Amino acid sequence: MCSWNTHRDVVGRRRKGLWFLIGLPIFLLLLGLGSLIFMLLWNALIPGIFGLKLIGYWQALGLLVLARILFGGFKRPRPFYGWPRHPRDWRRWHEEEHGPSEPEGKQG
Repeated sequence: MCSWNTHRDVVGRRRKGLWFLIGLPIFLLLLGLGSLIFMLLWNALIPGIFGLKLIGYWQALGLLVLARILFGGFKRPRPFYGWPRHPRDWRRWHEEEHGPSEPEGKQG
């Protein structure tokens, strides 16, 4: 007889495998579509503006990967923590960023 934890582990592994089987083709499709769009935009704009050569599909894919390495890295994106999450913190955040919201004479 198998315990509940063992069953949950097996189901969890199956779900991860399913997400991998679904996610990998979607990722590859989006990467290919992005490369195609990048190639078409490059070939439509860059030769006329800067006089550079046309590029092919694999060169467009290589440029996208190179840009990701140079400017984005391969880490997971982090959420933006610049603004407060709760409305009560907005005034304090605004005063820290921009100074007091009321003129000096009206306080009190």
